[in-house]
Amino acid sequence: MRADLKCTKGSSLLYVEVKRTRSTGEEVQLTPNEEEHARAHGDKSILFVVHSVKVSGMKNPAVHGGELRVVQPFSLNSGVLRPRGYIFGLPKSIAVTTVFESRPERIDFEGSMLGQAI
Repeated sequence: MRADLKCTKGSSLLYVEVKRTRSTGEEVQLTPNEEEHARAHGDKSILFVVHSVKVSGMKNPAVHGGELRVVQPFSLNSGVLRPRGYIFGLPKSIAVTTVFESRPERIDFEGSMLGQAI
């Protein structure tokens, strides 16, 4: 659990989270660790969002340009936090089953396999 930057001056402490996006920066994606850090240290945190950046090059992409939006303090209560997905851990008691012994040449999605248990 840590921020991108930890800034100190005397006894003052500020955590900085930096996000960049090609979008207009109205939303950014947070990792679970970033969310946890913001909850624990939001009053001592700041969020820098560099938005509308341009990306050039395919083999060696370069990011340039952009505009800055700043959220200080970086309190999750100041915006809207929504989950984007979940990770599902399968129960340990699930048996491993091979569905296909070999790769099928063709699967008929309109045939009898669709919607039926295999």
